[in-house]
Amino acid sequence: VDQWFTNWNPAAGAAATITRSTSSTLPNAVDDLHIAVTGAATFGSGNFFVLKGRIEGSWLSSLGWGTPNAQPATLSFPQSCSVPGVYTVWLDGSTSGLSYQMPYYLASNTQAQESFLIPGDTSGSWGFSGTGAGLEVVFSFDWGVPAAITPFTWASGSGTGALGGVHMMATSGATCDLGLVRLEPGSAAHAYTPRSPAQRLAIAQRYYGKGYDQGVAPGAVAANAQADAVMSGTTGVLHVTFPGICRADPAVTPYSPNSGAINMVYDVTGLADVAATAANVGMGGATISFTSVAGHEYRVVTTDDCHL
Repeated sequence: VDQWFTNWNPAAGAAATITRSTSSTLPNAVDDLHIAVTGAATFGSGNFFVLKGRIEGSWLSSLGWGTPNAQPATLSFPQSCSVPGVYTVWLDGSTSGLSYQMPYYLASNTQAQESFLIPGDTSGSWGFSGTGAGLEVVFSFDWGVPAAITPFTWASGSGTGALGGVHMMATSGATCDLGLVRLEPGSAAHAYTPRSPAQRLAIAQRYYGKGYDQGVAPGAVAANAQADAVMSGTTGVLHVTFPGICRADPAVTPYSPNSGAINMVYDVTGLADVAATAANVGMGGATISFTSVAGHEYRVVTTDDCHL
């Protein structure tokens, strides 16, 4: 579920929760995203609720979009929703200014495996060579007043929900589960081959890492420090190495492992948290700077965030 986020402009009273399920019943899904409407509202003009997943440009270079040799791609995913109706998924080109809309019908509480063949675009300017966002996959769950769209063709501008599409937010208690979303080169959806836990973790750490043990949330009291040293003067510096190599220089946040306080290191000798900042940030590590006392031992744990 990494790199997925919601984007919405809700009507008054609308509320929903989005959680990660680790016991998915959807086909081929290891985890899934579970959406539940906790506050119903009727969406009107300007209201929308979508889920977006960003894909790094370098992952897409083999598609050759924007060239005469553009290759087709296949988007596939399992989904089950309690509200029946027409849902919409589309691709948004982060640099091309193009979108490709794909409406589809879901029956109530019925597991469906959707698959769409997408022709490669030969004319747009696609940022598929760098580490920035090259493409967004967007799912619409409610769009108050959608624009008229021509489905299954590349068009200028961003996508919208389909005309006559579902209004999930109008039903309190409505739910939707979205499983493994795959965009792959070629004209067919292939069987899913699960990655090992180590592979999944390495990919995740390209976008976000933490010095905490796995399963320990940032800001918690940490049994282990990411960096620990005795200072020789009043200019304190702790060197931290990230658990993975980020796709770009990340935003680094230090925490006191003793209290979990943000933007702090812990003075083990003085038994106190000390304000700290990150400096000299690179894709593989950073330094944590603070005012120290000579002879005192200091500890820190950090997070590094370079998500798309």
